[in-house]
Amino acid sequence: MSLKPWNENIWFTPRFAINYFAIAFHHFGNFAVTSNKFKKAKEAWIMGVSLLGINKLTNNQWWLQVPKTDPPDMICMFIEESGNGFNFLNYRYVEITEITKHNKGTITDQIAKKLENKRYGKEYALLVYLEREEVIPDLRVLSAEIQKAKPEVADIWCLGSILPDSPEFMLFSLYPDSQRIDFDAFKEISKIPKGDILTAIKSKGKAMIRVKTTSLHEFMPNKK
Repeated sequence: MSLKPWNENIWFTPRFAINYFAIAFHHFGNFAVTSNKFKKAKEAWIMGVSLLGINKLTNNQWWLQVPKTDPPDMICMFIEESGNGFNFLNYRYVEITEITKHNKGTITDQIAKKLENKRYGKEYALLVYLEREEVIPDLRVLSAEIQKAKPEVADIWCLGSILPDSPEFMLFSLYPDSQRIDFDAFKEISKIPKGDILTAIKSKGKAMIRVKTTSLHEFMPNKK
């Protein structure tokens, strides 16, 4: 059965993004983690896991999309009911960067390098995936360092594993303020309602969003 082509009105759950990359990792192992061929799939996984934490923090169901143009790396959103028959799509563009054991310098250094000479809009967030062991004695001190730099983004979040090879993650913000939430990815995935793909279409001239479940669409846009 063929998939319908990528569409800007189609959104996916964090669960879908996580499973999408998990399948690639099952078939290709570490190659899926290191190869540029799977770069977008890995970024979608990072976004998906992070949204599990955001779901828990905000008590909203967030959705994501791999956009056709870059930047941004990802788009995420949740749908808010206004109570008068209209739905509002609250979205955020997200740039994703990774800090590994091969990167020299502090978290602050790496964030500054990512944002150097770049000005993103007020809808943009920076999401940092920590792939190295990192001891942060005081989150507030790190956040203060970032705030002094006055980054040109709406907010900055970091995702990291609490323990190696564990479903336990932590998600913490560094800008414009500091906060942290710990979560079990398996538990948060189990809370997502059935239906991994959603159509959200803007009505002409209004802020209303028509929403329905759908299926069988391509997750990755064709950029050829």
